[in-house]
Amino acid sequence: MQIFRRKDKRAHLARIEQEFLELKRVRGPGPFSPSTTPRPQNSPAALQKLDPTLTRPLPPAFAQNSPPTAPFPALPYQPPAQPVFSTPQEIEIPENVLFCEEKSVESVALTPQMIRELYLEYVRHYHPILPIVDVLKGPERIHRLCPALFWVMMFVALRRYDDEDKSLLLRLLPLVKNILAEISISPITRYNPTEDDEPILNACSVFSTQAFILYSLWPPLTSSLSADSSWVTIGTALFQGIRIGLHSAGQHSQENSVSAAMTQEQVKTWIQCNIVSENIATAFGFPAFVQFDFALAQKCDLLVLTRHSMEIAHFEDQVAKTLTMGANTETGLTHINERIALVKVLLKQLDDLEIRLNLESSHEDGHRRLHYLVARIHLLTCYFLDAPSIPSFELSKGLVKLFNASIALTQHVDACETKARDFVRYLPVVSVLHIWQASCIICRLANSPLKSVIDVEQAKSVYLTAIKLVAKASVLKHDIAYRASGIMRNMWQLFRQLDEKKMSHLSLKVKSRMTALVFFDCLALLRDKVGMAKLNINTDLRENEAGLNEDANSVEDSDASESSEEDAPQESGPGESEKTTPGSNGSSNRVHKRRRLSAVQDAESKARRIIRTIPLDPQPIAALGRSSIFKVVNHSTNLLPGLSTRTDESRVSPRGATVSPQVPRYPNPGPGNMAVPVLSGQGPYSASDTLATLELNLFDMNNDLLWKDVDSLMNDFGFHV
Repeated sequence: MQIFRRKDKRAHLARIEQEFLELKRVRGPGPFSPSTTPRPQNSPAALQKLDPTLTRPLPPAFAQNSPPTAPFPALPYQPPAQPVFSTPQEIEIPENVLFCEEKSVESVALTPQMIRELYLEYVRHYHPILPIVDVLKGPERIHRLCPALFWVMMFVALRRYDDEDKSLLLRLLPLVKNILAEISISPITRYNPTEDDEPILNACSVFSTQAFILYSLWPPLTSSLSADSSWVTIGTALFQGIRIGLHSAGQHSQENSVSAAMTQEQVKTWIQCNIVSENIATAFGFPAFVQFDFALAQKCDLLVLTRHSMEIAHFEDQVAKTLTMGANTETGLTHINERIALVKVLLKQLDDLEIRLNLESSHEDGHRRLHYLVARIHLLTCYFLDAPSIPSFELSKGLVKLFNASIALTQHVDACETKARDFVRYLPVVSVLHIWQASCIICRLANSPLKSVIDVEQAKSVYLTAIKLVAKASVLKHDIAYRASGIMRNMWQLFRQLDEKKMSHLSLKVKSRMTALVFFDCLALLRDKVGMAKLNINTDLRENEAGLNEDANSVEDSDASESSEEDAPQESGPGESEKTTPGSNGSSNRVHKRRRLSAVQDAESKARRIIRTIPLDPQPIAALGRSSIFKVVNHSTNLLPGLSTRTDESRVSPRGATVSPQVPRYPNPGPGNMAVPVLSGQGPYSASDTLATLELNLFDMNNDLLWKDVDSLMNDFGFHV
């Protein structure tokens, strides 16, 4: 046995020697030189031959954990550059694609030149924010595929278009509502629409779903959140998408290139629908209509920024389902330590997501970073849910993080506005609401027991910046942004007074609004305080009726006097702006406003008249005596003092849009009347106000507009008077 083992060992050594000699013969004579020695896989030269996308430098956190010694010199570490803000590259649309014949819907007609200008307006300013429409098709092809999408694009482009009185925007609004209502209630379903099909307004297809998504991000101008239709319309978009099979678009086989292109369109639309639905739902504090499918997303050639937005939206959905849905119930999260632990886990997940997104994209248009900061704010808002039960140190640490995230969001939007100059002008309404909500958090925490550990002066400065940004976002007088800027001017002092009286606290009464609970709790508190100081519920009924009768006769005179006083900048001091916000500017303006209020004989009746007026909200529709409810246009004399219905003649709208005799129109200027609605930049909350001179120590409890704005915003949200 031993002899056999020795023979086997000798044979094995002989084979090794033979293989070694064969290897020397292949390599050639001479010793191995250093230049021919195979390099290890982690050497610099080997790394240079790899795919550049696989050789990105490691983040600092990973680089610090590397071994202190290495057999070869390591590459010098270069930290990943932060995404550089850059405006999206302008899409070049050929002139032949821009050509479009005259289009009309009922009483509104658009000339080819008007369509061209509006289409370019949409491509330059709105398409980069939501790249859902294939704009290279051109307006003519889009109209053949889906007239509803065409008119919604025109409607969105008119928001900031050079239309002096916004009359075309207001006239097109009820017509677009009519079209979308028909698609919602009685659609004609087209699963694979083509340009050969007859263009019909009530066709339900992938393109009509795109129209609903656009309509949700840039909804009609309203004066209150209760009248905002964003959450409802994006839900309709998602349900319509399910109806035509967008949620399973990639599951059927693609027979030809046409089917493949339609599948790409359907998958892209479905993903954008989920993103917008999550963004809007979290802003309003409602459950979201979402159904994320990352396997489906792999079948579509998505833009990098779109995929990043999808991942952030999916993270927000996780936050809502993990921490908010079912809280304080028998099956929900009731243990404080468990909630805090989950918040920390999700924060780590969000940090990792930010690192990865920054490595994958070196350019930033501002909107992706905005979504990321909003997600961080929504997650940290969970510290308010059980503030009285959380340990003091843990609560302070979490709320300071929330404060810093709110500061970062406002500063980010301000930086984007400084670089792009028109960043805020074209922001979706839901993004403006995010800025407002962040300012409420800043105001709440800066005037709370937490003020000893935060920078109150920085908070005040950033809060002023938020007022300026929200005011710039206003499109028309009395819209949500316009009224929000006025409410924000009074909110700071309210919480400062509560803090001085030792009445400020971190617990919330409103806990049904999910991630928007801080915002709605601040509005509820402001409404209660202003309501107790302003409105006397037990007012004599006889006095009330007299005030109503007087309002009917004096509304034009009062509006005319107010407009004449506002349009007299030469009488103001050198340090004052031409337009003033009631109860928000310097001392001379304060005296001026008080003198006007003291001259009113029946201030309470006038206040009630203002409260009852919500200019841009839908008007009540009578059950009898009206042939078409969709031709109703809000012609409140308080919004448009000179607005009336004239049926004797028709006139041509700016740049080719015509109006039928049945459509309400504006009369010529006359005594006591204004010919056009007051635009956003011309009102007392305009962005041109000298906000640096704003005195936050002023809190006007007698401000008529303040009570009206807060009450109308809170109405229909569970806070009825």
